Amino acid sequence: MFAGVDVTGVDDLLSSPSARIATEIAQDAQRSENRCAAAKVIAAGRLHEIRFAAISAGEDGLGPQFGNIADKGATVEVATTLGVSTSKATTLIGLAIALDALPDLRAAFLNGDMDIYRTTMIATTIDTHEPIVRKQLEAEAIRLDAETAMSHRQLRDRLEAMCIELDPEQAARDREDFAEQQDFRVKPDRHGHAVIAGCVPAQDGREIEARVADLVATLCHGDPRWIGQKRAAAHLALIRGETTLSCWCGADDCPSASDAPSAELVPVRTLVVVHADAPTPAGHVGAMTPWIDGHGAIDPVLVRRLAADATWQEMYGDTLTAHSQTSASGARRGRRHPAGTIGCIRDGHRQTSGHTPAPGPPPGALTYTPSQSLRDWITDHDQHCRFPFCNQPPDACEIDHQIPLDHTDPAGGGWTIRINLALLCVLHHHVKTAGLWHAHMHPDRSITWTHRDTGAAFTTHPVR
Repeated sequence: MFAGVDVTGVDDLLSSPSARIATEIAQDAQRSENRCAAAKVIAAGRLHEIRFAAISAGEDGLGPQFGNIADKGATVEVATTLGVSTSKATTLIGLAIALDALPDLRAAFLNGDMDIYRTTMIATTIDTHEPIVRKQLEAEAIRLDAETAMSHRQLRDRLEAMCIELDPEQAARDREDFAEQQDFRVKPDRHGHAVIAGCVPAQDGREIEARVADLVATLCHGDPRWIGQKRAAAHLALIRGETTLSCWCGADDCPSASDAPSAELVPVRTLVVVHADAPTPAGHVGAMTPWIDGHGAIDPVLVRRLAADATWQEMYGDTLTAHSQTSASGARRGRRHPAGTIGCIRDGHRQTSGHTPAPGPPPGALTYTPSQSLRDWITDHDQHCRFPFCNQPPDACEIDHQIPLDHTDPAGGGWTIRINLALLCVLHHHVKTAGLWHAHMHPDRSITWTHRDTGAAFTTHPVR
């Protein structure tokens, strides 16, 4: 009833060397999978509704020790019907109920336009808001999913930011309520391993991540382990209270030996970077949505709470105009302010003079390596790899010249300026350099990526 692919002929069709046919089959299958998932969710919700009513009508005589037996019995029936756990059934039922209040999202899901993971993320992100706000968020989420090449996390981060922009008080309440979800669990996995999962406040998560990274950084480049293995070892070392990490390179002259200063101590203080405009930490309404590096948007109340015990630094940048996009100067750092002095932070933007700029490249544009201030500006505005659906953070990315700098004639093109630079992870930088995907940056720094052979095109946008 919901299938859109004739599976009996798939093998025959895929025997063709045509990439177009393989692409079409994969896309048709994805759409059918989405539609089937939507049907399962909505049917699960309806089955729960029917059985809840039936059990409720005949539950006379049941003692109070059974609690809400109608809900429990109906949920168990959904679980056994689908062959899943009761917790999974509860999640499916909850999604079906949420979609009843989100008709456009429900229709997009049923139509196959969106998978269950995105649908669940959108529904749970916007479900608690007032109907008017929820309607705005629903429409924007569907538009973003249809028109942009955002990954699941990028879409979630954008919706979180919108929730804070439209209703910061509700966002703060949601954060406080979500504290009940904080948890730490160790679950058995395959082949003699275990999985560690936890939910902690954003700033604590960033601190844990940074401490693990600091300890991993003490290892020399000769350590043969994959980065994930190094992180796992560093996490265990921190749990045990150890301040060193043994290198596996086996070299007698390893620079990470235990007597080397760089490996003796994990830094006591870990930097958690919060971005906000000047009015927000001072207790006023700011123009921008604040965020934590590596995490995403946070509500203004949390900013003010963190500001009470934080050092703040002013940042000055050009007003974003058509000319400022050609700036090679990036952002200028101001002086630092100790905790408790947030009220003295001034507006973090300086206005351009308004005079007509001289023609030609701005200072620094003909130098291949961007200045630190320009790197900061690109990182601040991109916040992740700019290739479609990629989440790699800035520290895993390189700054790419969209149009390569002409080293023989730098003035001829490929300048080192904002409108020609973007973050790309190593993999997607190589894919671009090899010419498999062509990138075209527009004046607003959005990038249209076009596949060399198929002509498939996606557009990505900077976060700011």
